[in-house]
Amino acid sequence: MTKQTTRRLKIASYGITVGTVHDPKTLKLLGLNDFNLKSANSYFESLPKEMALEENIPQDSLFFYKIEQFDNQPYPRRKLIAAEKGIGMITSRDKTLFLERLQGKSYYNEETGWLASVDERLYPFEDNKYIIITTSLPSSLDELFTIKDTVVCSLGNKVPELVPLQNNTLLGKIEGDIQSIDGSEIYNMIGPESIQKMFLSYDLPLVINTNTLELSGKNSSLRSNSLILKSTRSRPKPPIEGTIIYNSRKKAFQGFDGETWKTLKWEK
Repeated sequence: MTKQTTRRLKIASYGITVGTVHDPKTLKLLGLNDFNLKSANSYFESLPKEMALEENIPQDSLFFYKIEQFDNQPYPRRKLIAAEKGIGMITSRDKTLFLERLQGKSYYNEETGWLASVDERLYPFEDNKYIIITTSLPSSLDELFTIKDTVVCSLGNKVPELVPLQNNTLLGKIEGDIQSIDGSEIYNMIGPESIQKMFLSYDLPLVINTNTLELSGKNSSLRSNSLILKSTRSRPKPPIEGTIIYNSRKKAFQGFDGETWKTLKWEK
């Protein structure tokens, strides 16, 4: 099963937090503090805020996660009751952060040990339990290819990064970040001066298939050594005030003043 996404998949960043079950697919993130770590029976008594999952994984970015639920025995006697590895993302609702579990890759319980998830099903964790959530690395190369329309890139340090590509985008690098780049971002990268130079160096006929070409500048002007109007045997309908045509039947230039068509008179 593959899943299409428009979001970046973060692998290199590490983070840890504590959460509880919100619904079968979602965990509510409680934040990284001493009380939550103790309630989840974490190995760590205290951790700096900079290590929080919420600080290292941008919202709406996919990442590989690991969820662990321990019993109440102190370390090192504590036992792992249930766990899951999968792909999810952090979302925000009413100023509360959640982990949305999208794909389950493997799960653990005391009876079976670690098993691969069937059809990417999610493990049913207990309600009202404090659960440790961390980032994780993919267990195999196959897991890197479960997200549709993504490209595997390298950030160095032997860590891959998955970059999703949307329709009509290119793969590129902006400010050190490998990402999909759309038309507006390409324009910003190239800049108006480069586009102007491109037109200045282009000396072939330029033909565009459009019915309207409008200069929207307040003081716009069109400059040329000559202006050729294609001949027409019929007037455009509906006519627009200010329209000038060359009428081939009358062999004359005509203009529309908003009420009637008038023939332009020429001196010999």
